Amino acid sequence: MYTAEVSVYVDPKHHGRGAGTALYGALIPTLAAQGYRTVIAVIALPNPASERLHEAFGFQNVGRLRRVGWKLGQWHDVALWQCILHDGEDEPAPIRTINEIRGESR
Repeated sequence: MYTAEVSVYVDPKHHGRGAGTALYGALIPTLAAQGYRTVIAVIALPNPASERLHEAFGFQNVGRLRRVGWKLGQWHDVALWQCILHDGEDEPAPIRTINEIRGESR
């Protein structure tokens, strides 16, 4: 599998302090270095802050599923977001471990 699904949940009392940006700033480049081709995210709507975060990291909204997420006592639509890390038709290399990536930077 060359696709990863990502989720970052930040406690509301810490919203707006850059935690999501810091987490994705470490996670997305790591997934790219490991050889993942695509990253997907599923966002319960409405969630403009999460949509802005994903846009900032190159994700694009590629779809919407109606009333499929139950959250906080009500049904929500969810948006499907996708970020292409490596494009092209070539055969993907095997996914590399974190230890393999770390070994390269020493």
